[in-house]
Amino acid sequence: METLRSVTPPWETLRELLLERGISVIALARALEIPNLKAYGICIGQIPIKGQLAHDLEKLGLGIAEFWEERTKRYEDYMGRRKGEQ
Repeated sequence: METLRSVTPPWETLRELLLERGISVIALARALEIPNLKAYGICIGQIPIKGQLAHDLEKLGLGIAEFWEERTKRYEDYMGRRKGEQ
């Protein structure tokens, strides 16, 4: 059975990657050509990392789109199951 520890939220992975590479949220916003607030929303989990965003992160060298898509799907599935158990 998966636990929250084994299903890391995708935005946490992105934040760790940004920190590791010395990329600020503002720099991410500029690179993605999106408002700073939207980049912040991505980094705190308000905006899921899938679709075009996943492909845009890949273009920036921040993982491959399939990685983000799968990570997001796995997390959403886990949270859906967890919510159903409550």
